[in-house]
Amino acid sequence: MRLMSVLSWLLLPACGFLADGNPTVEAFRIGGGEAGAAENSAAALEQALSAGWPAIHADLQLAQDGVPVLYADGILRADRCTRADGSPLDADTPIRSLDSAALQTGFLCDGEPLLSLSDLLAAAAAAPDLRLHLSATGDPDAPEGEPAALAAALAAAVRDADPPNPWYLSSDDPAFLSAARDAAPGTRRCRWWPGSSADPAPPGAVAGAESLLALGLADPLEIAADAGADCLILPPALLDLGIARAAAADGIALIAATPDGDSQLSLYCGWPIHTLLTAAPGAAPCL
Repeated sequence: MRLMSVLSWLLLPACGFLADGNPTVEAFRIGGGEAGAAENSAAALEQALSAGWPAIHADLQLAQDGVPVLYADGILRADRCTRADGSPLDADTPIRSLDSAALQTGFLCDGEPLLSLSDLLAAAAAAPDLRLHLSATGDPDAPEGEPAALAAALAAAVRDADPPNPWYLSSDDPAFLSAARDAAPGTRRCRWWPGSSADPAPPGAVAGAESLLALGLADPLEIAADAGADCLILPPALLDLGIARAAAADGIALIAATPDGDSQLSLYCGWPIHTLLTAAPGAAPCL
């Protein structure tokens, strides 16, 4: 791994990266949805590189042969995916039941073939300042050991590609984050919260600090530390300026995910948060 990319990412908080205002704008699912590009697709990646966005987020799933592929869900849904020749799927198909070659050549989802993590890393290398956010969503139906296998495969793919890009990991699954700590030591790990069914559901009518207090989780440091993470990803419903300042004071990198409206984007662009993760990166005034 290129030392300066890793060190620059790890030292950002100490260099004032958490100061008020000017969070990094990051394209959720590589900006899929803007200009009609499919999420996590080659078209979205081409658009992100052309637009010069500073950071992109991508979802990862593990194929049967242990290769990480980009897709938001662990299932190829029959209402979104077809066979490569355009014929419909007979039923929803788990990604873990197919090898990577079959996934990439035999199917289209939202009209696009699936990318592998290696494809993403190779393309991103052309923009060495582009920051990569690699995310794994917890799956209650995953076989035992799959989170650790995905963490190991992801780390191996990055080592093999040796990209110039800074990168970090995230998940709502503490098992993945724990495995990633061993597979990719020194890499920032972010906890999506709430995420898995094990997390308490936020009260729908209560926002920000009051909601966290109601759940007994008022301290951002506590939430991240419990998952062995040094970064926390919160939805707008649980994010207020007090929480943002508390996280900054604790040295926790805080990410807002995913505010997309103009008013939210304008608001969070002035807050002391690390990253603004949005499906509308082009609309963010702090881009």
